[in-house]
Amino acid sequence: MKKTKTPTSIFLFAICLFYFLTPKLCFHGAKSGCELWLTTIIPALLPMCILSNFIISANLTKPLCELLSPIFCPLFGVSKQSCYVILIGLLSGFPIGAKTCNDLLKKNVISLCEAQYLLSFVNNASPMFLLIYIPNTIFFGHLPHFTPYFIILLSSILCSIVYRFFYINPCFHSKISDQTITSDDPTPDTSFINTFDEAVISSFRTLAKIGGYIIVFSIFFNMLLVLPCPSFISLLLGSNLEMTSGIQNISNSLLPDKIKIILTMICATSGGLSSLFQTRSVIAGSGLSFQRYCVCKLTQTIFVLIFTYILIIT
Repeated sequence: MKKTKTPTSIFLFAICLFYFLTPKLCFHGAKSGCELWLTTIIPALLPMCILSNFIISANLTKPLCELLSPIFCPLFGVSKQSCYVILIGLLSGFPIGAKTCNDLLKKNVISLCEAQYLLSFVNNASPMFLLIYIPNTIFFGHLPHFTPYFIILLSSILCSIVYRFFYINPCFHSKISDQTITSDDPTPDTSFINTFDEAVISSFRTLAKIGGYIIVFSIFFNMLLVLPCPSFISLLLGSNLEMTSGIQNISNSLLPDKIKIILTMICATSGGLSSLFQTRSVIAGSGLSFQRYCVCKLTQTIFVLIFTYILIIT
């Protein structure tokens, strides 16, 4: 127990010390984090989060799964119930894909093994971020806007092929059939108002967690500004803390364009430490392995670097 508490205690002490020694830097870091959360994250994620929560709470996933299953089931090797998770993963950003896996797992719609498999490829940056923010920030119109999204999407599909053999094949016998789908609540209130109200509350709870991590990691980035280390090291560390501000700092740096593109795609694949911690938060207590998720993200990063070199660098 002492071994696990000691590093955390030292870390928290360092944060408190930094806060009291440099309150202005902490204030500006928290302010930039709040602005990012309010002006970018909430508008991008909240509508999709509310919609997803409402669809799950109202048990409306089955019609969507029936519609998508002819494509998604053979392509990804999943059951019909998992098609909804893949759809949300394609339409939303960190960590909504992971949260949807957890939500359906809690409702016993999908098995733990299949949820772990889905987690290996459905939790990515949002399409709008990849289609608009990155091209305008890094490429400045010199490359097609769909290039970053295509690279992330292709790497996700390859990850699904690789990890299908680790998670899916041994688990098909334990998949839950359509007839055994149940809910945690034995007598759920299915009225529209109550279902929608619960979807909104749950969404804001999730966005509050995300906002907390963004603010904390924005303060971490400001801490790097006062550390006596080379600017490249500060940039490298800072870009891997929070995705949006990290990519902006990469764009504003004096690095060669090829290095900027590589660092940007690495950052967009993992989402930075902030997105990793957000994912860990939304799957906590579900039985899903965060360590395995990190390994999958590392695999995806390798695929992304290969495709980035082939499609952009060369």
